Amino acid sequence: GYPVCTALREEELAALFPGAPHGGPGSAVLAPLALGRGRGSLAIGSRDPNAFAPDMDTLFVTYIAEVLGRVVTRLCA
Repeated sequence: GYPVCTALREEELAALFPGAPHGGPGSAVLAPLALGRGRGSLAIGSRDPNAFAPDMDTLFVTYIAEVLGRVVTRLCA
């Protein structure tokens, strides 16, 4: 899969980032992680609804997700 940048309602932000202060809508980028024993996601959020928009380039987030997936896989081996 590919990273997705999207606006989120307050309740969606709360589900992705429990315990964080919200107070309104925001946005996030969600990137899939390929792990040795399954899959996961990297989620980076913002309280600004326009911080992550669908037309944003996700090349850097894709790179970070690939590196993070490899590191987590290595640490869990």
